[in-house]
Amino acid sequence: MATAAATARLTDLVEVSWGEALDHCAAELSRVREKHGNGAIFAGSYGWSSAGRFHHAQSQMRRFLNLAGGFVGARETYSHAAAEVLFPHVLGLSNRAFQDEVTAMPAVSEACELMLAFGGISPRTAQVASSGTSRHEVAPWLENLAKGRSRLISVSPRRGDLDNAEWWPIRPGTDTALILALCHEIVAAGRANETFLNHCTSGYETFRDYLSGKSDGTVKSAEWAANICDIDSGMIREMAVQLTEKRSLISMTWSMQRGDHGEQPIWAGLALAAIIGQIGLPGAVTLSAMAAPRRSAGQHG
Repeated sequence: MATAAATARLTDLVEVSWGEALDHCAAELSRVREKHGNGAIFAGSYGWSSAGRFHHAQSQMRRFLNLAGGFVGARETYSHAAAEVLFPHVLGLSNRAFQDEVTAMPAVSEACELMLAFGGISPRTAQVASSGTSRHEVAPWLENLAKGRSRLISVSPRRGDLDNAEWWPIRPGTDTALILALCHEIVAAGRANETFLNHCTSGYETFRDYLSGKSDGTVKSAEWAANICDIDSGMIREMAVQLTEKRSLISMTWSMQRGDHGEQPIWAGLALAAIIGQIGLPGAVTLSAMAAPRRSAGQHG
């Protein structure tokens, strides 16, 4: 229920012409600049899904305020801020460069046998793209995958995050625990791709000691993760075997890295991909962290 103060404020709103509204805005900007300087102006428009670059709200606002002497802006983005900061340190690639290298859906459709999708892949949110999108391709590719030889598994609290897939209803916010357990079970079974790890990664020994509990006293086993994420330990252990026996793809959504400690699930996902050791193979584990709101994913793998 609206408070009396809020109701009073609403009654003060009046309709004005565009000319009058622009005059008010210009006068207020001038007042703030003169009294406080341009550092008191924040260019806060997001404008992610604007239709085209010319109509991109954030770009237009910044152009305008630059003409007025400057403004306070923001670094990184809401969409994938943790990835933007983390990836250069663990991959040597910017988030943009990493996205350009992920496996395309045609290759996934042709070669992938097992897709483990953290957060699912939502065709609905994948229809939204920065600058707009001309073709909605995600849903047809997913339908093609489901009809082919690919086993699709959606690890998400929501059943509808990936249609035509097996559903693992994980407890929200516990994806990292599940991924660590998968890594542990692969290593403990002697299925880690040691050749790939030795030639293409650094720090594996440290991570292996963490998985085994040598460094902190906690073994990251399937049983340990089951109590955290509400996924059966037997399912976790079986999945660890399947990931190494089949041409596998790990998909992770942008939204996972938007929460507290959001760097952890995408970092763990990269570690899982490295331990499986199929990175670079057609339709295989080239980690994806894509697309739009909530736990959605786009059309790369």
